[in-house]
Amino acid sequence: MIRARVWDQVKQEADEAKIEPTMSEPLTPYEWGVPEEVEPEEDELNYSLASDTQVGGDHYTKLEIQPMTYSMANNLNALQHTAIKYVTRYQDKGTALQDLAKARHCIDMMVEDWMDREGYEEVWSG
Repeated sequence: MIRARVWDQVKQEADEAKIEPTMSEPLTPYEWGVPEEVEPEEDELNYSLASDTQVGGDHYTKLEIQPMTYSMANNLNALQHTAIKYVTRYQDKGTALQDLAKARHCIDMMVEDWMDREGYEEVWSG
């Protein structure tokens, strides 16, 4: 991969200069300045969009619209997104009651937040 080859070059140059190679934060090869003679390998040109892949299961990628795509398109906050995520997947992960309880917890938190912002004094009992 380009990143590995560039990092190898950085380490080699650091060894020659007798210094420790360090990076304060990860940089892309293009931020490092990929040498012009380094061409991407064939497998580096064939990549999937992050929105088309899922790590661990297929309970989102098999949907017409993934919860994250929906949430981003509608500018939802974290609690709204998380509730939608749990409600969407509850039948597919084998943890239905747990996922529904998590969704309910998020909704209860949204109610409490709304009540607080609106100045309600009573306690929400769900």
